[in-house]
Amino acid sequence: MTPAELLLLVASVGFGGTFVALAAVTMGVSVRGRRRDRRRVKGRESVRRELLEYAYSEDREWESWLKTLSGRERAQLEPVLERYLRTVSGRDRERFLELASVIELGRRADEALDTTDVPRRLQALSTLAVVEHPVEIERLVETCSDNRRTREGVARLLYERRHEYDAPAAAGTELMLAEGTEPLTIYGMETLFDLNRGRETPLLALASERAGEWNPAVLVQVCRVLEFCQITAADASFEWLLALFEHETPAVRASAVRVLKGQGWRRSLREELPYRTLIGDDDPEVRQAVYETLAYWGDADARQLLEWAVVDESDPRCQLVAIRGLVSMGADPAVEHRGWPVTAWRWIEAEFAVDSSKRLAGMPRGPE
Repeated sequence: MTPAELLLLVASVGFGGTFVALAAVTMGVSVRGRRRDRRRVKGRESVRRELLEYAYSEDREWESWLKTLSGRERAQLEPVLERYLRTVSGRDRERFLELASVIELGRRADEALDTTDVPRRLQALSTLAVVEHPVEIERLVETCSDNRRTREGVARLLYERRHEYDAPAAAGTELMLAEGTEPLTIYGMETLFDLNRGRETPLLALASERAGEWNPAVLVQVCRVLEFCQITAADASFEWLLALFEHETPAVRASAVRVLKGQGWRRSLREELPYRTLIGDDDPEVRQAVYETLAYWGDADARQLLEWAVVDESDPRCQLVAIRGLVSMGADPAVEHRGWPVTAWRWIEAEFAVDSSKRLAGMPRGPE
């Protein structure tokens, strides 16, 4: 064996040994981690059972019970307690609020707002959302306005404890959209909807003032939320929306159209909607949004516009959306509109064959 071959053999053996050693270490760490997780789960379940048993005992002395817990059990107690504070209500919740007060859960969460650590502040906001520890809006804004995630956390807190604050929906909405340059998370979108789904829609008023400052992604999110809100504000509150029909971003134009889905009863808005311009938009997403909105309205005027658009529509997906809308209005292509594309009807028939629940009662069949 040459020196070069010997050197290669030694290197191979060394590499193989290193690989085996690393594999062994990895397996060892994995096994220890799994055992640790099992102990944690087992310990938390034990604490949960004891907590429930003691919470419903006739003579509760929380201080005495807490003294029986080890340090590890005390650490496992808080997440269990918070879970029950989120899921129970009424007298049951009052029992757990007693314990939260005894261990000063709210006070410690309030103090954590002063840290610069974002995850810790988020946890503090999550805790404060379910306890009754008083915390002023001014303090929340002062400590948590520097980060999108913490702003969303404050907004969720204001929603969960909305009966304790003045105008919480307006305050939370404005805080989340204060900058308008960074899109909200899914959590933030849900919170924004919750804050605006009641009798008041502060998001609409805020958009009237600041829509011009928000980036396209935020505008799309705002429109998406408003699309599902039950809005009772005056028609003038939508004037800012009309300008979005000419926005340079197709997704914004499409989202703006969909806001009007539930507003078809507003005659003044319908008169200002540039139907023909939007139906002729270069972007298929915008045209599809128009067809969906017209189908949602479902009246004679909307049907007439769809009938006019469906034959000239060049995008197959948009064409299907338009035809589905006409079907929902009871249109019969075999009798009324032989110019409608047969291929699109065949596709719709195939959909109904797969899922008959989509077929409306008395719905006509497509052209033969």
